[in-house]
Amino acid sequence: MALSRSKIALIHIAASQLGIDDDTRRDILFAAAGVLSSTELDDEGYGAVMDAYRKLGFESDRHKAAAFGSEQGRRYQGMASPRQVDLIRQLWSEVTDGDGTDAALNKWLESRFKLSALRFVDSPTARKVITGLQSWKNRKILRKDKSRDNLPS
Repeated sequence: MALSRSKIALIHIAASQLGIDDDTRRDILFAAAGVLSSTELDDEGYGAVMDAYRKLGFESDRHKAAAFGSEQGRRYQGMASPRQVDLIRQLWSEVTDGDGTDAALNKWLESRFKLSALRFVDSPTARKVITGLQSWKNRKILRKDKSRDNLPS
């Protein structure tokens, strides 16, 4: 399914704000999603490209406003706070060793909490998500420590 014009525009805006030329933008599109043009992207590819831009330092005010309420960045009553969302993204990055995309996070949220995207997480559910991700992180650390203990001297 083709992306909306606004998503395609956001890809170009991000590239422009990051000072990326057309050739580099195409390289990022190919590396992240296997396409040479933003018009060939699907939603998963769009997420991968935007994750790549975020890693390069792009922050979209538009998405913050959409996720948290009005143009001033206020959030909808009862929804996860920006700090909770940031912590969820940080923990997700840690448990996936920095390889987790927003699309993958959304799939995980769907499977565990029946929510299709992070922007639909309310404050009580955000606490559960954070607890789950922290537990995952702690299990990962324990496994790593246990494997070190089993190494021959």
